[in-house]
Amino acid sequence: MLGKLIKRHGFVQDVLYGTGMVSVAWYRNAIEMFKGLQKNTFAAFDYKISGVILLTLAIVALQVWPWIGVATAHGPERWLHGVTLLTSAALYMDIKRAGARNWSRWCLFFMPVIGIVSLVMCWRACLLTLLQGGVNWRGTHYKLSELRRAHR
Repeated sequence: MLGKLIKRHGFVQDVLYGTGMVSVAWYRNAIEMFKGLQKNTFAAFDYKISGVILLTLAIVALQVWPWIGVATAHGPERWLHGVTLLTSAALYMDIKRAGARNWSRWCLFFMPVIGIVSLVMCWRACLLTLLQGGVNWRGTHYKLSELRRAHR
């Protein structure tokens, strides 16, 4: 949201490479991260379910379906799914080489479930926000109507 406000008001921003210069431990484990990102996940889509649906289609097509295709398809289709998976792995390794050096290669073994976990996290955040009529964060309830108004 800060980036959107900066752009909307005509300011410019820049990014500096600072790996290893600053470190902040946001979460101690995956469960804390899963719950902690909940308040921001639906906000990334301006509190619109259509964005979550589009993300779902993209994740299924690019991160989930290729694993199913490699296991079930035959011939050229199986090879296409395999190339998709190898491309994803190569992209991960390139990101790791370029600056995320502390990322483990073992993360590649979790590639089949990362898309599904991402979808569960997004849909959980979306549905909880809708059912609760907003976001509860640090003891305060932020109404969905106010959050949507702030995103306009």
